[in-house]
Amino acid sequence: MLSCAHCRTTFLRARDLCTRCGVLLRPPRSAHVIGGRFALVRTIGAGTMGVVHLARDLARGALVALKLAPPERARDAGAVDRFAREFELLGAVRSRHVVVVLARGCDDGRPWIAMEHVDGRDLDLLITEHVMRGVPVPLGLALAIAGDVARGLEAVHAAGIAHRDVKPSNVIVEQATGRAVLVDFGLARTFARGSALSLGAGTPWYMAPEQEESEADDEAPREVSPRTDVYALGCTLFEIFTGRPPFYERDPLTLRRLHASTCAPTLSSLRPSLAHLDAALARALAKRADARWQSCGEFVAALTGA
Repeated sequence: MLSCAHCRTTFLRARDLCTRCGVLLRPPRSAHVIGGRFALVRTIGAGTMGVVHLARDLARGALVALKLAPPERARDAGAVDRFAREFELLGAVRSRHVVVVLARGCDDGRPWIAMEHVDGRDLDLLITEHVMRGVPVPLGLALAIAGDVARGLEAVHAAGIAHRDVKPSNVIVEQATGRAVLVDFGLARTFARGSALSLGAGTPWYMAPEQEESEADDEAPREVSPRTDVYALGCTLFEIFTGRPPFYERDPLTLRRLHASTCAPTLSSLRPSLAHLDAALARALAKRADARWQSCGEFVAALTGA
């Protein structure tokens, strides 16, 4: 009997891939090739919208990250549209701090995207390792990562796109160079499409108030802008500095209320030595978008200057 560690599906017979979520259950006995070109090596991440595998590009011999829709979303027109949109949006961005897309296609009704493989670990793991050791991420390293992510987001915004899901697990720190790279554009939207059409999508611990769904029918329409990502970057940096996001609740409704109406705690309330960064971070986490820093670069420059 074999069980999938991701979705907990149990199989009576040995197999390579989970037929529900698409995670590799064990190293493939023979090459499992996607798009006639990419041979799966191992699973490196999984979510509801897709599973990411490390794969070898048989045409070039290089390793890539291959994002593939799970089997349960096979022939889902919405999934095909999302993957196509993610590929097109990423293709419009030019920055060494944003993952590069290489190819896309569809196998047996399951859309996929091949991307640059950044050999490193995600920021969420780096933070967790420091928390487990009882030491904070060094301030210099934290600011260097913040600068890289801000530069990536500046390029994203210059292309007219909002990422909408900036968080530690969507930042990869390359092992060889220390370069931080922004990944996972599955929720990204152009500013023209990122308003009420797609509210409520994101990760609750990092979502700006204007990104949340509203219970008030008469509330003025809210628009997603670069300042939406400034807020999420502020939440991410708060977690780098303290080991936890500003609001650490499990209930999504409670989180929504906190982001909408409760001031985030100051950094100095958790790390008194960082009092000089309080003002810059508080402005990034302002409830009203027009009260925040205009750009991620301006925000990180203020932190560095402080």
